[in-house]
Amino acid sequence: MMGFQIAFDDDEPDVPHSTDEVFIADEDTKGMKDLDAYMARGRVHGDLSNDQLQILFVRIFHELARASSFESLLTELHDAEGEYRLRHLDPPYALVKDEAENFIKRVSNVVKSIDRQR
Repeated sequence: MMGFQIAFDDDEPDVPHSTDEVFIADEDTKGMKDLDAYMARGRVHGDLSNDQLQILFVRIFHELARASSFESLLTELHDAEGEYRLRHLDPPYALVKDEAENFIKRVSNVVKSIDRQR
């Protein structure tokens, strides 16, 4: 889990004061919603050992890097990230750096394609 801190304006204590901070706040809210959804599904990875959770996490990224459709994989990824969060551990992103970069490039290409069609 990446650690971000949001700075707030002194004049407006509850309002982030830059676009980046609004994005970070939105991402944190989404992360909490994903965590809530994972817990509502019964914490499906709760019985895994830390080593088993790491194997699952890496496998998901390997599949994301190759998959033509990844909606169900994203749910599984959010579940694994949620389990790490509940254990107060950081997911092993360093183990999936290449796969994550490949996945981001693929998503970026899809977005560019959609933008060109507008």
